[in-house]
Amino acid sequence: MVYRLPKDKLLYGPMQVEAMIDRNTLISRQLSFRDRKGSKVIRGNLTSAPIENSFLYVVPVYLTAAGATFPQLKRVIVVSGDKVAMEPTPDEAIQAVFGTRQPAAPAPVQSLQPQPQRGRAQEQFDAALKAMQQGDRGKFGKAMDALKRLLNKPAQKEPAR
Repeated sequence: MVYRLPKDKLLYGPMQVEAMIDRNTLISRQLSFRDRKGSKVIRGNLTSAPIENSFLYVVPVYLTAAGATFPQLKRVIVVSGDKVAMEPTPDEAIQAVFGTRQPAAPAPVQSLQPQPQRGRAQEQFDAALKAMQQGDRGKFGKAMDALKRLLNKPAQKEPAR
Protein backbone atom coordinates (compact mmCIF):
# COMPACT_ATOMS: atom_id res chain seq x y z
CA MET A 1 0.00 0.00 0.00
CA VAL A 2 1.36 3.43 -0.92
CA TYR A 3 0.29 6.68 0.71
CA ARG A 4 0.75 9.92 -1.15
CA LEU A 5 1.52 12.58 1.41
CA PRO A 6 1.25 16.33 0.90
CA LYS A 7 4.59 17.90 0.00
CA ASP A 8 3.69 21.29 1.47
CA LYS A 9 2.98 19.94 4.98
CA LEU A 10 5.53 18.71 7.53
CA LEU A 11 4.62 15.25 8.80
CA TYR A 12 6.49 13.63 11.65
CA GLY A 13 7.73 10.08 11.30
CA PRO A 14 7.96 7.46 14.05
CA MET A 15 11.42 8.54 15.25
CA GLN A 16 10.36 12.20 15.56
CA VAL A 17 7.19 11.14 17.38
CA GLU A 18 9.18 9.02 19.87
CA ALA A 19 11.51 11.99 20.46
CA MET A 20 8.51 14.30 20.90
CA ILE A 21 7.08 11.97 23.55
CA ASP A 22 10.46 11.78 25.32
CA ARG A 23 10.77 15.58 25.36
CA ASN A 24 7.29 16.10 26.84
CA THR A 25 8.05 17.01 30.47
CA LEU A 26 4.58 16.15 31.77
CA ILE A 27 4.69 12.64 30.28
CA SER A 28 8.31 12.09 31.37
CA ARG A 29 7.46 13.05 34.95
CA GLN A 30 4.43 10.76 35.06
CA LEU A 31 6.37 7.81 33.62
CA SER A 32 9.30 8.39 36.02
CA PHE A 33 6.91 8.58 38.97
CA ARG A 34 5.33 5.26 38.03
CA ASP A 35 8.70 3.58 37.35
CA ARG A 36 9.62 3.19 41.02
CA LYS A 37 10.42 0.40 43.44
CA GLY A 38 8.14 -2.54 42.92
CA SER A 39 6.81 -1.47 39.53
CA LYS A 40 8.13 -1.09 36.01
CA VAL A 41 6.83 1.04 33.15
CA ILE A 42 6.81 -0.59 29.72
CA ARG A 43 6.14 1.54 26.65
CA GLY A 44 4.46 -0.56 23.99
CA ASN A 45 5.10 -0.38 20.28
CA LEU A 46 4.32 2.85 18.48
CA THR A 47 1.45 2.24 16.09
CA SER A 48 0.51 4.63 13.32
CA ALA A 49 -2.71 5.00 11.41
CA PRO A 50 -3.16 7.24 8.37
CA ILE A 51 -6.03 9.65 8.81
CA GLU A 52 -6.80 12.06 5.97
CA ASN A 53 -3.50 13.84 5.13
CA SER A 54 -1.69 12.97 8.34
CA PHE A 55 -0.99 10.17 10.81
CA LEU A 56 -2.31 9.32 14.24
CA TYR A 57 0.28 7.68 16.48
CA VAL A 58 -0.68 5.55 19.48
CA VAL A 59 1.64 4.18 22.18
CA PRO A 60 0.25 1.96 24.95
CA VAL A 61 1.91 2.33 28.36
CA TYR A 62 1.91 -0.74 30.59
CA LEU A 63 2.76 -1.10 34.27
CA THR A 64 4.08 -4.28 35.84
CA ALA A 65 3.92 -4.59 39.61
CA ALA A 66 6.31 -6.74 41.61
CA GLY A 67 5.02 -10.29 41.63
CA ALA A 68 2.54 -9.66 38.79
CA THR A 69 2.44 -12.21 36.01
CA PHE A 70 1.69 -9.78 33.19
CA PRO A 71 1.68 -6.02 32.58
CA GLN A 72 -1.52 -3.99 32.70
CA LEU A 73 -2.44 -1.21 30.30
CA LYS A 74 -2.43 1.97 32.42
CA ARG A 75 -2.08 4.86 29.98
CA VAL A 76 -2.26 5.57 26.26
CA ILE A 77 -0.17 8.18 24.49
CA VAL A 78 -1.67 9.71 21.35
CA VAL A 79 0.21 12.02 18.98
CA SER A 80 -1.19 13.95 16.04
CA GLY A 81 0.83 16.73 14.47
CA ASP A 82 2.39 18.78 17.29
CA LYS A 83 -0.13 17.62 19.89
CA VAL A 84 0.73 14.95 22.44
CA ALA A 85 -1.50 13.56 25.19
CA MET A 86 -1.27 10.74 27.70
CA GLU A 87 -4.52 9.66 29.30
CA PRO A 88 -5.94 6.55 31.03
CA THR A 89 -7.99 5.46 28.00
CA PRO A 90 -7.52 5.74 24.23
CA ASP A 91 -10.77 7.70 23.92
CA GLU A 92 -9.64 10.28 26.49
CA ALA A 93 -6.21 10.62 24.83
CA ILE A 94 -7.78 11.17 21.40
CA GLN A 95 -10.21 13.70 22.84
CA ALA A 96 -7.32 15.53 24.54
CA VAL A 97 -5.33 15.71 21.28
CA PHE A 98 -8.22 16.76 19.07
CA GLY A 99 -9.98 18.93 21.67
CA THR A 100 -13.22 16.99 21.40
CA ARG A 101 -13.99 16.35 25.06
CA GLN A 102 -17.70 15.81 25.42
CA PRO A 103 -19.60 18.07 27.83
CA ALA A 104 -20.94 16.47 31.03
CA ALA A 105 -24.54 17.34 30.15
CA PRO A 106 -25.93 16.58 26.69
CA ALA A 107 -25.62 19.59 24.44
CA PRO A 108 -28.80 20.81 22.74
CA VAL A 109 -26.97 21.25 19.42
CA GLN A 110 -26.97 18.15 17.24
CA SER A 111 -23.60 16.75 16.23
CA LEU A 112 -22.48 16.88 12.62
CA GLN A 113 -21.99 13.11 12.56
CA PRO A 114 -24.98 10.85 13.21
CA GLN A 115 -24.72 8.98 16.50
CA PRO A 116 -25.00 5.49 14.92
CA GLN A 117 -21.91 6.23 12.79
CA ARG A 118 -20.03 7.55 15.85
CA GLY A 119 -20.99 4.36 17.71
CA ARG A 120 -19.64 2.21 14.89
CA ALA A 121 -16.42 4.24 14.86
CA GLN A 122 -16.02 3.70 18.61
CA GLU A 123 -16.62 -0.05 18.14
CA GLN A 124 -13.93 -0.22 15.44
CA PHE A 125 -11.50 1.77 17.59
CA ASP A 126 -12.15 -0.56 20.55
CA ALA A 127 -11.60 -3.60 18.29
CA ALA A 128 -8.31 -2.10 17.05
CA LEU A 129 -7.13 -1.45 20.60
CA LYS A 130 -8.02 -5.00 21.67
CA ALA A 131 -6.17 -6.45 18.67
CA MET A 132 -3.15 -4.24 19.46
CA GLN A 133 -3.14 -5.44 23.08
CA GLN A 134 -3.29 -9.05 21.86
CA GLY A 135 -0.53 -8.44 19.33
CA ASP A 136 -2.77 -9.41 16.39
CA ARG A 137 -1.58 -7.10 13.62
CA GLY A 138 -3.99 -8.53 11.05
CA LYS A 139 -7.09 -7.79 13.13
CA PHE A 140 -5.62 -4.41 14.12
CA GLY A 141 -5.12 -3.45 10.46
CA LYS A 142 -8.63 -4.52 9.50
CA ALA A 143 -10.18 -2.59 12.40
CA MET A 144 -8.14 0.54 11.58
CA ASP A 145 -9.13 0.31 7.90
CA ALA A 146 -12.80 0.06 8.90
CA LEU A 147 -12.36 3.01 11.27
CA LYS A 148 -10.71 5.06 8.53
CA ARG A 149 -13.60 4.31 6.16
CA LEU A 150 -16.10 5.41 8.82
CA LEU A 151 -14.19 8.61 9.61
CA ASN A 152 -13.74 9.56 5.96
CA LYS A 153 -17.41 8.84 5.19
CA PRO A 154 -19.29 12.14 4.86
CA ALA A 155 -21.86 12.73 7.57
CA GLN A 156 -25.39 12.07 6.38
CA LYS A 157 -27.96 14.78 6.82
CA GLU A 158 -30.89 14.10 9.09
CA PRO A 159 -34.29 14.10 7.32
CA ALA A 160 -36.17 17.40 7.52
CA ARG A 161 -39.02 17.48 10.01
